[in-house]
Amino acid sequence: MVFTQSGTAAPEKAKPEQNIFKAAQFLTWDRQNKEIYIRTTIGVAGYISLQNDEPHGRCIENWYNSDHDKNNEYILGTMRRFPDYHPRGIIMAILEKQCGSFNYSS
Repeated sequence: MVFTQSGTAAPEKAKPEQNIFKAAQFLTWDRQNKEIYIRTTIGVAGYISLQNDEPHGRCIENWYNSDHDKNNEYILGTMRRFPDYHPRGIIMAILEKQCGSFNYSS
């Protein structure tokens, strides 16, 4: 805890945690488990998107379903480039790059 000039407590700047799940660990999983994790993450993201912004949800579905093998390899390659990030964060960043923001507030 850090204290401000007014004497109130403020949280310290976030520090990297040693036990946070990272892409480096995910990449050690067998192929089938990696594919299930990716497919589940994208499926949930697509479902949530469809409930909030149908064209966004369709974009996610269409992008991933256009070529599972190619898109899985793209995701895994990105994880190899960013091994210290959470795998789900990487997947979500890729989906945003492909289909736009998940910001549904208006």
